[in-house]
Amino acid sequence: MEACLWGEFTPTQEHCEYMLYPRALASAEVSWSDPNVKDWERFQTALEDSHFKRLEREQVNYAKSMFTVYASYALDELKSEAHVYLSTETVGYDIYYTTGGEDPTTASIKYEGNFIAPPKPLLKLDCLIRKEHYWGA
Repeated sequence: MEACLWGEFTPTQEHCEYMLYPRALASAEVSWSDPNVKDWERFQTALEDSHFKRLEREQVNYAKSMFTVYASYALDELKSEAHVYLSTETVGYDIYYTTGGEDPTTASIKYEGNFIAPPKPLLKLDCLIRKEHYWGA
């Protein structure tokens, strides 16, 4: 197994760390774990319960992109509405959103499935915790 990081695109140590972690941990997971126990949810839990805490203690600037909420939509121009679809790669988290531009909290609208919105709302999305885990909000 090989994982590459091109130094000419990482001008600072902080940027290099951000590009490297947790990707290096994922590479080790794929390379060294028994195929019978490989599982995204198990790996995510290990990141949250152990690896992220260690990286923070060592003051490593790691990426939190696994918590990104991805939005897509289908525009219905005849009805002037957008059908919005949200997803995240994390397991055990709920997505909350707002349409007025304010930051979402657990008091915001919880994403329960595709929804219809005006064609140009300002959606703000966040992946917030549902169960007691390290990455609590």
